[in-house]
Amino acid sequence: MEESALRPHVRRRTWVILVSVALSFTGVAGCSSSSAPEVATAVAPPTVAASQGATQIVATYKKFMGYYVSAYNAGNPNNPDFVRLGGGNAAGLRAFIQSAVDDGVIATGQPAWSRKPLVQFVDANEMIASVTFCFDPATWKTVKTATAVGQSPEPTTPALDAIGHPPHPAYPNDAIGPYTVLMLLNRNTAGTWTVAQANAQPDRPCKVS
Repeated sequence: MEESALRPHVRRRTWVILVSVALSFTGVAGCSSSSAPEVATAVAPPTVAASQGATQIVATYKKFMGYYVSAYNAGNPNNPDFVRLGGGNAAGLRAFIQSAVDDGVIATGQPAWSRKPLVQFVDANEMIASVTFCFDPATWKTVKTATAVGQSPEPTTPALDAIGHPPHPAYPNDAIGPYTVLMLLNRNTAGTWTVAQANAQPDRPCKVS
């Protein structure tokens, strides 16, 4: 499976971000849903000011999430905007979606996610960052492709393990509910933020008001 493992420099950056985020959490990340009522939880104070690139980081997050959902629904993991904004491999999600498509699975509907994620960390050189946000897959479900016959609308284990635990459509028998997601980002030499990884944290549920 292509791009099934993070590149070494991404792993190193991921470790730095995860440690920084862990030190700053005092509770679940606060989120407000893009299509659902506001989500409110106890959170640590934001650690990043707008002057430190938060505006560009949030803009990248919004675009990438839109591309991700569109790519999964269309069964098209090679959408060039999706791949590019994910650092050349769609933050590993290209392989994740391709594996689902190979199993005869795509998605339908639209999940809800935070309109204003919490920019949790930016390093001093503004080259790596993380955001946390709330993601609700309840109205985003897996379905069979038109060519799939007799297969379950749930990707196989290799698809689920392709990049760890990304936010994903609601699979059959999922305990559906909004949960926190940690997204890791890098800024490339051209000064553009790209997404390196998105990790679901189902043990950090969001409370929808």
